[in-house]
Amino acid sequence: MNQRPVQYSVQEAFFNSVFFWFAFVLIFPLITMRSFAEEFKLGTIEPLMTAPVRDWQVVLAKYFGAVIFYVVLWVPTLLYFAIFQYVTHQTAAGSFGAYWGSYLMLLLLGMFYISIGCFASVLTRNQIIAAVISFCAITLHFFSGLITFIVTEISSTMRQVLGYFSALEQMATLSRGEIDTRPIVLYVSLTIVMLGLTYQAFQSRKFLAAMINYLGFEHYRRWDFSRDQKYSLSDKTERILDSLKGKLRVTVFFSPNTPITSDVENLLTEYQYAAKGKIDVEHINPEVNFSRAKELFDKYKVVTDESMLVLDYEGRNKTVKASEMAEVDQSGMAMGESPRVTSFKGEQAITSAIIDLTEGKKNIIGYVLGHKEPPVAEAAPSLLAPEPQPPTSPLSVLKTFIENENIKLQELNLFNVDAIPAEMKTIMIVGPQYDFSDREMLLLRDFWNKQGRILLLLDPSAKTPKLNAFLNDLGVRVNDDRLMAMVRTGIEEVARVRDVIGRFLGDSPITKRLGEARAPFLGGTCSMTLEPQRAQGAGVQIQPLVQAEKGYWGEVDYNSDDPAKLQFDQNRDHGAPLTIAASIEKGGSGDERVRVNSSRMVVASNAFFVQDNALTQEQQALDFISGSINWLMSREQMIGIAPKIPKPLTFTLGETELRNLRWLVLVLVPLVPAIIGSAVWWKRRA
Repeated sequence: MNQRPVQYSVQEAFFNSVFFWFAFVLIFPLITMRSFAEEFKLGTIEPLMTAPVRDWQVVLAKYFGAVIFYVVLWVPTLLYFAIFQYVTHQTAAGSFGAYWGSYLMLLLLGMFYISIGCFASVLTRNQIIAAVISFCAITLHFFSGLITFIVTEISSTMRQVLGYFSALEQMATLSRGEIDTRPIVLYVSLTIVMLGLTYQAFQSRKFLAAMINYLGFEHYRRWDFSRDQKYSLSDKTERILDSLKGKLRVTVFFSPNTPITSDVENLLTEYQYAAKGKIDVEHINPEVNFSRAKELFDKYKVVTDESMLVLDYEGRNKTVKASEMAEVDQSGMAMGESPRVTSFKGEQAITSAIIDLTEGKKNIIGYVLGHKEPPVAEAAPSLLAPEPQPPTSPLSVLKTFIENENIKLQELNLFNVDAIPAEMKTIMIVGPQYDFSDREMLLLRDFWNKQGRILLLLDPSAKTPKLNAFLNDLGVRVNDDRLMAMVRTGIEEVARVRDVIGRFLGDSPITKRLGEARAPFLGGTCSMTLEPQRAQGAGVQIQPLVQAEKGYWGEVDYNSDDPAKLQFDQNRDHGAPLTIAASIEKGGSGDERVRVNSSRMVVASNAFFVQDNALTQEQQALDFISGSINWLMSREQMIGIAPKIPKPLTFTLGETELRNLRWLVLVLVPLVPAIIGSAVWWKRRA
């Protein structure tokens, strides 16, 4: 403003600056947060109520005490303008009316905002909560005046309405010396209303405070914005909790020194919230509450000193140890470092325990062997091996994933049985390299006709004509081709890929929650032709589950070395849509709500995508297999997205990063507020 003609005075610039409003909205929660809340907390409200004063007198005394304190805070600001006039020999305002208007607006806003603060304080015993409530309400009113600056395309009537409630416009008007009665009427009336509400709340303070806190405790919402949504429960866990019919009691025996204590407590809070009152949690520190811990140890027959959870449901109980919920790196303990948690798997362990308790007996799935399928059992440990050996089964991750859902995989060799055991309602056939014999096919067909459930993952490189004929009788024809696509790898470079990106279709209960998600199907994959019209005559329903993404085709001449032949030929090859997984049901109902006994099968034309070295961090393949197995076992309520293992956050700072960090802290951080302040000053100066 120095040596430049401007249209506003120093006093106007002061009361309309960003810094003024920023500090202005903060002072009212600080003034009023203790008014009633602290009285309730300390119990001093009782002597006050027994004094010969009425409720409205208490409310007005508290209110006017805050107003007087607020007015006293502004008295020294009169010196600012006096000093300015003394030093510059110029008035800070264009007229005395501008002073009166500015301070009148301060008084009106102060009266209204203090009444909001008093009302917030009478609602709770916690002064911090009172401050937050009043700050939110005051900020909401303040920012409502910015709508006209943000949204330009609004009607004139709406602009007038918003302007009537805008503290910014009202201050701009009154600070110029234009006294308007509308702000006076508005804030005086709103102040009376807020004081009336404060009086009513104070009269019924016990009932109202109890009711508000009860509603806040019983009906609340939680949002997880942590990294990887660490504390958000998966869809599958939420569905399992919804299916609980009784009360689940969780007893936490964790020492505060356990590295994952806080993670477990936060996770159990999410379980309680999702279960909607079906879970009770009791925290016991065995080092402090020894008698209670011993009582429960004897009840649940606990014989370990390790931190753990005990889940009790309808007379059955199960323990979940801390070692099952996290992977801990203890390599640095010899150097005096504390154990470091590398992976927290609490949800997997707790949800698995809940499934075991609710279902009781484990479900047995037969894993068919005898045709060079990948082994599912681990080899016995060698006594000569100095270190733990890596898993020998290529399906170790899949096996662990499935068995966490109260399922036991049991090897089944059809050569050694006269019929598939009755306890095996579901069987898995994963990547057989040799075809089934006639006797085995007879057992398989007999199992299917007796409402058996089959998960069949085919290896297209293996020749299994009898299995293919079995599928063909059900309306699924396995094509002798290989899926491939041309992918651009550079400006003029194109590569042929045989790894397939599959897209899950959301029309089936198996893939409903995976709908439109993508997953890699590594290794060879062939297409399948579905013929539902032919199958419907036999009472069979067929539904595609996974299709290859656009750009793939089914190459019939896939063994050729001639690149010219490995091109899509619509007269010879198979074009889109290319189905690579489908469900088959015989004797079922088209309505998901109707439960009937039926034969079910899920078939996929790729068996490599579930092996350990083909699984990705996102684990859509595991979710697909889990959904398939739960559908086969008629456990539709458990189909969902399984818990994910949070990835540890690791980073390193080199010399370059450290040098950039020093510049950031020493130069850039102080520079940002300086630039913002300069920009605001320049804008006001212009």
